[in-house]
Amino acid sequence: MNILIAEDDVMNQLLIGIFMSNLEWHYTIVENGFLAVNACRTGSFDAIIMDIEMPALNGKEAARRIRVFNKVIPIIAFTAYANIHNTVLPNLRTALSQS
Repeated sequence: MNILIAEDDVMNQLLIGIFMSNLEWHYTIVENGFLAVNACRTGSFDAIIMDIEMPALNGKEAARRIRVFNKVIPIIAFTAYANIHNTVLPNLRTALSQS
């Protein structure tokens, strides 16, 4: 497996990297949504783990932009945002259903 990880927090990058290494999966880490979109355009990935809240371009908008040119790659939402059930998930469902 080759996974694209879009995550701005260094500690989360480290933890996800350890998990991927334990699975013996290859991975690429990018720090924001713009880099995720560009990496997805130029690289070959089996899935994307996308943080919802990132600087420059958030995960929701990055996923929407990726869906324009890649409608099949699995995009897994990842966040440490505490109020996920009340705000993030409904907004994410709406955004992804529109793509």
